[in-house]
Amino acid sequence: MPFCAPRRKRTAEFGCLSEIYKPPDGRLTKETQIGEGGTGAVFMGHHHRRGKVAVKMANITRDEESVCREVSFLLKFSRHRNIASYYGAYYHPAPNEESSEYLELVLEYCSGGSLYNLIDSTEGQSLKETWIGYVCREVLKALNHIHHHRAVHRDIKSPNVMLTKKGNIKLSE
Repeated sequence: MPFCAPRRKRTAEFGCLSEIYKPPDGRLTKETQIGEGGTGAVFMGHHHRRGKVAVKMANITRDEESVCREVSFLLKFSRHRNIASYYGAYYHPAPNEESSEYLELVLEYCSGGSLYNLIDSTEGQSLKETWIGYVCREVLKALNHIHHHRAVHRDIKSPNVMLTKKGNIKLSE
């Protein structure tokens, strides 16, 4: 179920998100942490219908606006072949006053890791020119799609360029 936390005041008149959105029904399991995103940690997970997925734990309490931007981006653009697919989100309320609210964003799992990880694994060597050209071309296809819809990504960097097992390039937010 796609979700973007509504802008709200933290008062009784608006209620809390847990009254509106249901927590996961146990069909999604998180496994090992595979990275750290701008809004939270990223885990490998398993969804009962999608199989292996990436689960990004977005801290709504810390940066709700950023999480809403990310979900809006994914909802609008994730159907493009060069943008990581978005499958939905699950809400986790804060267990107490000092804790944070989280949103589990369920995304396509890109088993090849990020471009950052690929560059880091070369130990000072550069990537081959043909591979650099391929990555640039595929990222530009994603950007062309985004710009065609009059939007701007604003966070193009190697950790946001993901690789699938087959070597396909996927842009993430």
